[in-house]
Formats: sequence, structure tokens, C-alpha cells
Amino acid sequence: MTTRLRLAARLALAIGITGSVVGMSIGPAAASVSSLSVNPGTSISTNTTVSVSASSPKTGVVATGSRTLTLSIAGPDGSKYSWPSKSVSNTQDGSISGSFSTVTPPWASGGLAAANGQYTVVATDGSSTSKTVNLTLAVPPSDVTGFNGSASGSVATFTWAANSDNVPDFAGYLITSGSSSVKVAPNSGACDASSCGVSIDYGSAARGQSYSFSIVALRLKGPGSTGTVPSANAASTNVSFPAPPSPAPSTSDGSGSTDTGGTAGGGSTGGTTTGGTSDGTSGSNTGGGTTTGAGGSTTSARGAHGPVLTGKNPGADLGRYLPTLSAGAAPNLPSVITEIKPIPQGTYKPTLAYPDQTLTSSSTKKVAGSSIEAVGNDIVKVLNLRMLWTSLGGAALLLLVAAHLKAWLDGIETVD
Repeated sequence: MTTRLRLAARLALAIGITGSVVGMSIGPAAASVSSLSVNPGTSISTNTTVSVSASSPKTGVVATGSRTLTLSIAGPDGSKYSWPSKSVSNTQDGSISGSFSTVTPPWASGGLAAANGQYTVVATDGSSTSKTVNLTLAVPPSDVTGFNGSASGSVATFTWAANSDNVPDFAGYLITSGSSSVKVAPNSGACDASSCGVSIDYGSAARGQSYSFSIVALRLKGPGSTGTVPSANAASTNVSFPAPPSPAPSTSDGSGSTDTGGTAGGGSTGGTTTGGTSDGTSGSNTGGGTTTGAGGSTTSARGAHGPVLTGKNPGADLGRYLPTLSAGAAPNLPSVITEIKPIPQGTYKPTLAYPDQTLTSSSTKKVAGSSIEAVGNDIVKVLNLRMLWTSLGGAALLLLVAAHLKAWLDGIETVD
């Protein structure tokens, strides 16, 4: 009995080992992707070529069949792209790789650059497991060129070359003077195909001052994001604002209050009451009132507003935004402009209280005829002349008188 049990145990062990070997050779391969890398890194801040690669080790020495390696990428804007898959034998180590340029990625249409934001790279080898790596693009736009500025009053006008980047997330421009910034949106109408321009009112506090202004281009950090990535290097220009005109000297001679002294004393801000109602002595201090009034006006302007965008590029949107300048004694314009609606087509309504007028005119109609008829008409016109017939009658009468006179002279006998 013992010998039989030993033989049965040896037979069962042999069968188990054989079954295990056969099972390993014909069973499914338990493979997985061992590594997935992105170069030059998972955070890209400049336009470059990005390379991704994945590796998958062999499943076993005696395993049969093959496995398929795939590599794909999904963008923040919903774009997806897969590199060509690769079939690898289960008895061999496998790898797959791909690359793309951030300027011309293979998944973008119309030659657009890759949008900024987070991308997901996924590698699989046909098994239920996969390897995932997140890649973030935060590429800035190109630097602004041709930035220039000039000033008229308190309004500064800037011009520059339009940004030529073909990106889906361009966010406009930012003009900065150190203490304040003005953003020019990409759909504001400030740019045409090649150039941009804006006019910004910096208030009366800027008069007589010189400032350094800088500008950068902007890109969004991702679709739907409010954050932006500025261009690497800012362009700058210096602008000198003209000084305000000097106040007119007081015309008061101390003999009494004058309206002129009141106006020069402070305009609408300060000094008006003093100059207009004071006696001769106070009237001589009108100049001091003028200085105080101007200072008060300047302080009010500083606190009233910061830089205000007042004009856009005339080549792109002529007359839509014009610089807003103020005049000292200009009247207030009406806030509501009455529009004269045109008369509907097909109707007529008289606008003046005059009766209808009938215009008459004479015309001569010339009937074309033959040349013979024309000559005959001319002869008839000539024969119908009264002067002609009167002349012919006078000539015939003279001939008749001459004939009778000749016959009478022939009948006279002469004496020798």
C-alpha cells in the first residue's frame, strides 16, 4: 500500500508540474507598462519639441503570443491624439515613443499652436493597467515690438506691431506705467492685421510729467482660465506730457470786485466766491486764489479716476473711441440725442408749407427731311422777304422812268 501511495504521489506531482508549465505557455500574459517619461519635463514654459516614451517588459521566458503598446495624449481643450500603436512579442521587452511640437501639434487644425493648460499622456500594453503622466504647458506669447508713445494734453497715444502668434488662447496686451495698468482685450478693435494703437487719458495729474511705459502680450493659462502668462520681455517707451497752460493774470486793480477776477481766481473748483464778491483788498489776492484753485483741481483729478482707455486703432475701428478732452468753459452737451427717423420707403410727406408748383418749358422739335426740301425751304424763306420785293419794285420803276425819258429825248429836234 505504501509503495502504491508513493507512486500515486509522484505521478500527481509530475502531472501538476506539467500542467503549470503548459498553463504558463498558453495562458494570458500578465504584462504592464513599467515606465512612462516626458522630455524635457512635465512643465513646459517655452516653445519646444516634447517627447514621450513608455516601456513594457517581457511577460515570461516561455510565454507565447504578442501584446499591443499604445500611447495617447488628451488636451485641456478636449483635443485627443494617439501615436501609431506597436505590436510586441510577449517574450520580448517592448517600448513605444512619440513627439510633438508646441507650435504645430498634430492634433491642432488651421496651424494653431498647442493651447496652454494640463495634458494627460496615457500608455497601455493591452492589459487592464495603464501608466499616466500629466503635462502642463504654460508657454508665453512672443515679445511685443515697435512700441512707441506720444502725448497730447493728458492723453497718451501708443502704437505697436500686432502679435503674430497663431495661438488659440491669446489674451491681448497689458500697458503698465508702474503704478497703474490698462489691459487691451484681443476683441477690443485696437488691432488690425499688422498694427495696434490705443489712446489713454491719464488725468490732469500727468500734465507736465514724464513716465516710462511698458507693454507685454498675454496668453491664458488654460481654456476658461482667468490667469494669464505674459511675454518674456516687456517693450518700453518714455512719454512726456505737456505742462498745463499758465493761468491768466488777474485784471483786478483793487478798486472793487470784478467778474474777471472771480473767474481767474479758481474757475469752478476754488476761489470763485472770493474773487467775485470780495472788496478791493481781497480782490488783490485773486492770484493766490488761482493757485489754490488749480491745486484743488489737480487733487480732485487724481482722486477722480486712474488711466481711462479713450481711443482705439483708427485703422481697425475709426471713430469708435475718440480721446475725451475737457474744456474750461464749455457748455454741457445734451445727454439725449434726438434721432430723426427716415420716412418709410414708398411714402411721401411734404416738409414745407408751399403749394405744388407746375413747371412749364418750351421745346423745339426738328424734323429731319431731305436736302432738296431743306433747300426749297430756304428759297421760300428768301422769297418771302419784304425788303427784297420792295427793292425789286423800286428798280423796275426806275427802269420804266428811264425808258420814257429816253423816248422823250429822242423826239426832240435839234437846231443846227
